[in-house]
Amino acid sequence: MKMKNVRVIAVNRELEDGFNIYLDFSGRREYLLSHRHNGIMYEILKDGISVEKLKRTKPHQLYTEYGFRFTGRNSSKLERQLNHLNDIIEEYLNEIIECEYGLDAA
Repeated sequence: MKMKNVRVIAVNRELEDGFNIYLDFSGRREYLLSHRHNGIMYEILKDGISVEKLKRTKPHQLYTEYGFRFTGRNSSKLERQLNHLNDIIEEYLNEIIECEYGLDAA
């Protein structure tokens, strides 16, 4: 499912490690999930990234774009994290379509 102007944004938790991940619908943010550690994932999401770019960009490209050293081990970890995040986003967006519009998103 494609949705224009939907971004994924990370917001640092001030008093504890980690960050919260939100979906931003043209300025309206909705909480999605928490992540325990600030690392490459936080750097990728802190300024926001479109859902479509997050889905189509490979982990090694993100490492290069955000100035991190690429290795096979950290790439596979990031790939698993991004796949999980993309699955959650897809499920969440499908629920929104079903609830708000009464349509089957599949």
